[in-house]
Amino acid sequence: MRISATRKTSPESRKKLRELILYIADRLDGDVNFGAIKLNKIILKADQLAYVRTGKSITDTPYMKLEQGFVPYHMKPILEEMIEANEIVIRKRQNYQYIQHRVVPLRDADLKLFSANDIALVEEVIDECIGLTGSAMSHQSHGTAWKVAAMREVVPYSAFLLSDDQTVSETDIDQASGLIDQHGWDVSA
Repeated sequence: MRISATRKTSPESRKKLRELILYIADRLDGDVNFGAIKLNKIILKADQLAYVRTGKSITDTPYMKLEQGFVPYHMKPILEEMIEANEIVIRKRQNYQYIQHRVVPLRDADLKLFSANDIALVEEVIDECIGLTGSAMSHQSHGTAWKVAAMREVVPYSAFLLSDDQTVSETDIDQASGLIDQHGWDVSA
C-alpha cells in the first residue's frame, strides 16, 4: 500500500518546527528522559492531535517513517542549522543502555507563530508524556499508519487517521459495503 506524500516544507513550516523544538526543549529541561526521540514524538503527537481535532497540523511539516517511528522529514538538517546558528547544542549522555541526544536551547522560542490553542495542545501532549522514555513513546507511535508505510516513506497527515483498532465488526463491514455500492468502487483488486 502506497501512502506517500510530499517532502516539501515551506519556510513558515520550517520556522514553526524550529521554534517548537526550542519551546519543547526548554519545557523539558528537567526531564531526565528527554532526548531526540522524545522530542520527535512530542512534535509528532502534537501535530497528529491538532490534525485530528482541527484538520490542520501545528507545523505542517511532512513526516517520514524510520525504525523508531515517524519523524519530521527535515528534522536532521533543521537541527544542524540550529546548531550552526547557535540556537541549540546537542548534549550526548548515557541514559540506561542508550546514548541520549539531548537538545539544549540557547535562546527562547518565538511563540508569535503559534495560536494559544497550538501551545495549549503542545502542553497537553507534554503533560501526557511526563515520565515516559523515548523508547516507550516510540513504541506508542507504531500504529497502523507506521505499519503500512515503507521505511523512509513520507506520509500524508490523513494516514494518521487510520485506526489502530484492528477489530472489524459486522457494522463496519455493512458500512463499507454500503459505501462501495453507493460510489461504485471496484474492490476486486
